Amino acid sequence: SAEAERDRLDLLAKVAAAFIAGVSAQALLEVRRAETAVAESTVAAVRRRSESGAAPRFELDKAEVAVLQAQILEDRASHALAGARRRLSSLMGQAEPRFGVLRADLMTLPS
Repeated sequence: SAEAERDRLDLLAKVAAAFIAGVSAQALLEVRRAETAVAESTVAAVRRRSESGAAPRFELDKAEVAVLQAQILEDRASHALAGARRRLSSLMGQAEPRFGVLRADLMTLPS
């Protein structure tokens, strides 16, 4: 019936949106992890400079705060990804996600 077809298309649109949200959340988490790694390597470099007297202690404090901020953003991105995965799995009728990494090239249009 027309109503059943409308419901099917509505569900398909919700699944597609949830999939895109999941792929986006996954990409953001990768960026946040990279930011944390850069912040951590910066702390190591600033610590060496501070210990040798080439940089003041407050520079090390600033670098350590930057690591904490990066870790917070990474944690938020991780939680957002978990939520996106749960939403997608629930739309697929799964109680918990039973899929691995979501893969998509969202910047390439089909020919």
